Amino acid sequence: MMANSVELYRRDGFVFPISVLSAEAAAATASIVDRLAEDCGVQPIRLPFPHRYFRWAYDLAVHPALLDVVEQITGPNILVWGTLILSKPAGSRSTVPWHQDSAYSRFLDGACALSAWIALTPATSESGCMRVIPGAPIERLPFSTEKETNDMLARGIRVTADFDQDRAVDLELRPGEASLHEISVIHGSNANRSDLPRTGFIVRYTTPAMRQPENPVYCVRGTPGAIHCERPPEAEAGDLAAYKDYLRSPASR
Repeated sequence: MMANSVELYRRDGFVFPISVLSAEAAAATASIVDRLAEDCGVQPIRLPFPHRYFRWAYDLAVHPALLDVVEQITGPNILVWGTLILSKPAGSRSTVPWHQDSAYSRFLDGACALSAWIALTPATSESGCMRVIPGAPIERLPFSTEKETNDMLARGIRVTADFDQDRAVDLELRPGEASLHEISVIHGSNANRSDLPRTGFIVRYTTPAMRQPENPVYCVRGTPGAIHCERPPEAEAGDLAAYKDYLRSPASR
C-alpha cells in the first residue's frame, strides 16, 4: 500500500483492492465456510465471530498482508474485536441495507477503527458486492431499528438520513482480494443476481484507545495498552461444538 493509497483512504474512507490470498487459498477457505455452515445448519450463511473458535479464521483475520496495510492507518498497536462471514447463494435475494458500522460499536469511543472485507468468491456488481458512499469520517447518522425483508444484518441499523446514493462505488474484488473501510462510511450491498455464491470474510480492527467491550478482544500486533485481550484458539480443528452452542445463544444475535 503506497502513501497515496493512505491519502485516498483518509479522503474517501476506503481503499481497495488489497491482495491477501491466492485464488486457490480463497477457494479452499470458501469450502471450509460452506462445510461449517452445513454443520451448523445456517442458511443463508451468517457466521459471527468465527476467529474465537477456529484457528483458520483467526489466522485469516491476522494475515500479515492485511495487518501491514492496517498498521499504516491505525499505527503499530492493532486489536481485533470482531469477525463475520456473510454469504449470498447464487440468485439470493438477501441484501445488506445502507448502514454504518459505528451504529453498533459505540464502545470504540472514537478510537481509530476500520473493517476489512475479504472476498472468498468473486465479489462483483452482479453478485452483490459491497457498495460504499465515499467521504471522510462523518458522525453517526439516524437509523431505523426495524429489519427489512431479506436483510442479512443481525439488527436493524438502516440509515434513514438523506444522502446521495448516486455517488455509490462498487467494491468489486477477485477471490483473495480485500477492501478496507472506515467505520463511519455508509455501505451496503444488493442481491446476488449471478450464478455463483458471494462469500466474504469481515474483520474489525481498532486500537487500544477503545473502551473494553463485552466480547473478547485480541491483540494482533504491538501492545494492547489497558485492554484485556484473549489468547487465540490453539486447536487447528477448532471447537465446533462450542461454536454451535454460541450460535444458539442470544449473544450471537
